[in-house]
Amino acid sequence: MREQGYFVDKTAYIAKLERIRNPVFLRPRRFGKSLLCSILRYYYDRNYAGQFDELFGQSWIGQNPTGQQNQYLVLYLNFSTIATGPTIQEIEQSFRRQCNNTLNNMRLCWIQCRQWISRCRLQIT
Repeated sequence: MREQGYFVDKTAYIAKLERIRNPVFLRPRRFGKSLLCSILRYYYDRNYAGQFDELFGQSWIGQNPTGQQNQYLVLYLNFSTIATGPTIQEIEQSFRRQCNNTLNNMRLCWIQCRQWISRCRLQIT
């Protein structure tokens, strides 16, 4: 990888996942679920379109894209930042704050996307 690491390329599974209607990820701890979700995020999220070649150029999916790459606004939830306070109320408050912040950022991204689409339509007509 970038700093003399290694990466087992399992990006061919992205194309297979697109053919499955309701995928479920059941794997034991430490078996790469978070890595897989990150790969899916970077593959589908339109915010990373400019980095596609850098991220996927040498991988299977980079050589065989599905046509769905960087086509979506992806809602990414990171629950690792939720404070595990001493009471359930503090945990719930932290959870709500994290979700509200993430949803607000997604809303702002959606507004920007709609503005961009409107500008593109004006240029086409």
